[in-house]
Amino acid sequence: MVRENFPQVRLIENQNNVGFAAANNQIFPQCSAEFVLLLNSDTVIIDKALQILVDFMRANREAGAVGPRLLHPRLKMRVLGCGHQPTLWREFNHQFGLSRLFPRSRFFRGIYLFVNVHDDKVREVEWISGAVLLVRNDVIKTIGGLSERWFMYAEDMEWCHRMQLAGWKLYSVPSAVVEHHLSASTKQSKNAHVMSIAAGRSYFVHSQNPSVLKLFLFDLVTIVGMLLRATGFFLRSLTDPHHADMWRSRARLFARYASTHLRIATGEKSSVNSTDA
Repeated sequence: MVRENFPQVRLIENQNNVGFAAANNQIFPQCSAEFVLLLNSDTVIIDKALQILVDFMRANREAGAVGPRLLHPRLKMRVLGCGHQPTLWREFNHQFGLSRLFPRSRFFRGIYLFVNVHDDKVREVEWISGAVLLVRNDVIKTIGGLSERWFMYAEDMEWCHRMQLAGWKLYSVPSAVVEHHLSASTKQSKNAHVMSIAAGRSYFVHSQNPSVLKLFLFDLVTIVGMLLRATGFFLRSLTDPHHADMWRSRARLFARYASTHLRIATGEKSSVNSTDA
């Protein structure tokens, strides 16, 4: 289809799925433009979103990368596609809902920024989702490509962290809007949820180099938080019979998340775990 309908496009066909990071890294050395755009296949660009991002980058030379207001209409998620680097305290705030209850508090800051709270103006952030990420080509030439430590997930957070260490700033530009139909590109794999949990834990280990106690607390906070959310969604299904199926589906999802994290934390090996999980 690409060859027939878009003959001007250079098409690279891998024989195997090499993963998000490795696939993007194949392209970077061949890019000569001022900016490079990472864009998921399950996204819908609204109006002139890309032009807004490009204009912002040209007007702000200190910006190494920018992202749009990333909405998730399919799952009706309140989180934006950007936020702060994970720490134990931020994970606690996220899992126990404190960052949602007090979204403007620096003390209760979590990992994600939220729709209708943090999308009122341009903000400097610590990571931007790789689903829609516009990067200055000079940044890639300086710090290198995405880490192939992870087959999928977490590599965008790690890349953004390296950008910041190199002195570049990252921004969320909410006037640019892109819809992310989350899971559309991963629902083909039954292991996608396992991969996301494994990568999240692996990145915490990689970025924080935690002690045994700190890692235990991270696992405990994450598992208990997911179970509490599963319980909350189940109770919601009892009080909202018209949407009971949806709430129970979410309850089962978070119960699976908790179970998966427990298996990983207790050392059960899985072929879909990230390489250092």
